[in-house]
Amino acid sequence: MIDSASTTCYPRIVEPWVLRNDQNNFVLYKNSAAEIQYLVLSPLQAIIAPFLNGKYSAKELSSIWLELTKPFQPEVIPFRTIIGELIDEGIVSDYGRSSLDIEESPLFIPDLLRYVWPVERTTQPLTALVSLTNTCDASCKYCYAERKRIVELSKSDWFTVFDKLSAAQMTIVDIGGGDPFCRQDILELLEEMLRRKFVFNVSTKSYIDSDRAAVLGALDWDTSSTGTHQFQISVDSIDDSIASSMAGIRNHVYKTKRSLKNLMAEGVTPRIKCVLTPGNLSGIERFVEEFGMLGVESFQFVQYGRSLYRHDDSLFLSLSQKKSLSNQFKKIIQSYSDLHIVYQDDTSISNCQFTSQEWNDRVICTGGRSALLIMPNGDVTLCDQLPHEDAFIVGNIISDDLDTIWNSNKLDSFIHPSKSKFEGSVCFECDDFSECHHGKGYCYRDSYLAFGTLYTAPPSCHKQSASGKRML
Repeated sequence: MIDSASTTCYPRIVEPWVLRNDQNNFVLYKNSAAEIQYLVLSPLQAIIAPFLNGKYSAKELSSIWLELTKPFQPEVIPFRTIIGELIDEGIVSDYGRSSLDIEESPLFIPDLLRYVWPVERTTQPLTALVSLTNTCDASCKYCYAERKRIVELSKSDWFTVFDKLSAAQMTIVDIGGGDPFCRQDILELLEEMLRRKFVFNVSTKSYIDSDRAAVLGALDWDTSSTGTHQFQISVDSIDDSIASSMAGIRNHVYKTKRSLKNLMAEGVTPRIKCVLTPGNLSGIERFVEEFGMLGVESFQFVQYGRSLYRHDDSLFLSLSQKKSLSNQFKKIIQSYSDLHIVYQDDTSISNCQFTSQEWNDRVICTGGRSALLIMPNGDVTLCDQLPHEDAFIVGNIISDDLDTIWNSNKLDSFIHPSKSKFEGSVCFECDDFSECHHGKGYCYRDSYLAFGTLYTAPPSCHKQSASGKRML
């Protein structure tokens, strides 16, 4: 607990949380590509947030708070009460005095007369996913990528894109699309992203030879399991016949082990990612043990999910398999406590409907609200699992300014579709339409994957019918 009278307590925003001036308000966001979280501060939180930098004791903060709030507060509210939510969420904590040389700018004090809160979307995008290429040497059974053949941006074009993202104060610029190591200039692109201190993960199934590993090792690379620049190798079994069949790559396990050896010789310790289907459930503990013995410290296991282009219902895990895995991973994580193991512990029935309460508590869709996607030719869309077609494109990052795209009518109409477009669907006569589509938003990706249209509720909606059409 933070005592407002303490002279030894120096509250500050803890890493990886970052405070950003978002023009109309202040935003706290988690500077991590693995877990996108953000919070638009209330006006009162915004007054004190810039001072939560470890330079001021709790007693000093209390005095600053009283001085700054005199014009606005008829009654004094302790600053501890105002930042209580931030403390409870672990965003602000009690530390000793910070040794950081933090430059305080008066421009970072909120203009409460123009402050906008609460808000549905950020003034500027917080995160971007860049698809550097559609090309991939693998042919994974579970892949959701479209792999559309297009003319891809040049290296200099991508540098221009990075300039625009940096100018918009964006730090989370993750990498998606095909396998980035299919680009001959990938090492130069990664170097530029690292130089700009972008936060991202880069994942590959490509073989990393000793020459490429040497260049990667020379970069300013973060090799910790929870770092801001993570290198990931994807392989789905320690059994080569299973791994090769799932990825469409011959001798996949052998090549993966060679890549690991080359990378670790240069000081780069990758994370291993594995997609779980009924075909590769056996030998998970052996998978962790063998790769752990090779020096891997971090693992991520995810369950197969529906895709548009290569979907196969037989790849879904059954409920009994999910429950068995949940128990198995609890034991594995306990047995290998020195390793960082993340498992998607989902024991729900695949594509099941939410209850009314679960629907109301669903996660907010970030596409167009805080995030965007840049395709290999510079086209901007809002979801990497929708087709690369004109109907889903809201601009082009090379020909358009980022602000113009973010505030365009096309983007707005995409995330705030008119009710008339839903005629004949369960949404059309629903009393919650405005809250669903103009509040939290709905998963237009799931709607499209299940029913071939954006303009109906996704299968998880508790009011949805099996056909996606309005029930008579």
